[in-house]
Amino acid sequence: MQKGWIVAGAILTTMCAYIVSAQPAPPAAITAKQIRGRGGWKTDGEVTKPTRRWDLQLSRGDDNSILGRITLADSPLATAGNVVGRIEGRKLSGTIADDDGNDIATFEGTVTKTRMSGTYIDRTGEVGSWSWDGPPPQ
Repeated sequence: MQKGWIVAGAILTTMCAYIVSAQPAPPAAITAKQIRGRGGWKTDGEVTKPTRRWDLQLSRGDDNSILGRITLADSPLATAGNVVGRIEGRKLSGTIADDDGNDIATFEGTVTKTRMSGTYIDRTGEVGSWSWDGPPPQ
């Protein structure tokens, strides 16, 4: 009889895992197809340096992927890069790579009605924060 309970438990666990994984992703907080903006980033712990600046042009796919180009001011790693990422609900994440495909940084963040901000880590291990100027695109 105990073997039957083990099999039933395994079936129930598999069914629950399928149901959870089959749930659709929450709608993206940003629905605009073309996303353009600017903002700044600052390395954690650097109080004497001013916030460095970036400009961004992205396209959002129907699957909430984001793809585009970023221009970086005062970065020792690159002056521009290619952005690849995703917007899932109020979360966004992705990578920035140079034109040769070398990673510059990974980023993650949160979108609210009034702001968009997050954190990054670059290929040297530098960690910091970034923020979007003004309210995020809708």
